Amino acid sequence: MGQREVVQDVAVGFLFGPWRESFKESWDIVDGIVGVRGRTALSDKWYMNYLADIGAGGSDLTRQALVGLNYRFSKVNAAFGYRYLTWERNNNTFDDLDLSGPYAGDKVQFRTACPLIPQCNLRRVRSRGKRELQRSASAPGKLRDASSDARMSTALAAASRRLLTSSF
Repeated sequence: MGQREVVQDVAVGFLFGPWRESFKESWDIVDGIVGVRGRTALSDKWYMNYLADIGAGGSDLTRQALVGLNYRFSKVNAAFGYRYLTWERNNNTFDDLDLSGPYAGDKVQFRTACPLIPQCNLRRVRSRGKRELQRSASAPGKLRDASSDARMSTALAAASRRLLTSSF
């Protein structure tokens, strides 16, 4: 659920010899929308996203559909797809507005701390454990043995159980 808004300012003018004519019109349309959005993994690097919604309010009807194919790099995703967006409105200024076509771009995802979500905490604990293991493996003069790896795994498993069984 949400809203979609279009704001349009149109100004047209012409000068032909001594005649001067101009036209100016502006409008604002706000529609309430409801729809679905999803993502399907195709492999560890490729995924497909999709979106469909429909709504009304300031216009008689608005619809949108999007299908995209994305590739994950380390910090950026490449995105390719097709989008269709339309507004149907019976008005003197315009009747219908249709926007459609292919798109290409990139997506940057920012990671945030989410202390209230157990899965996020679990990921953070696991990654912290991996960093500790990597530090101990690369630290000069410090020996790493199988028992320290086992202790770390046990500690991670205990932390995971605590996070998953805690209630909010």
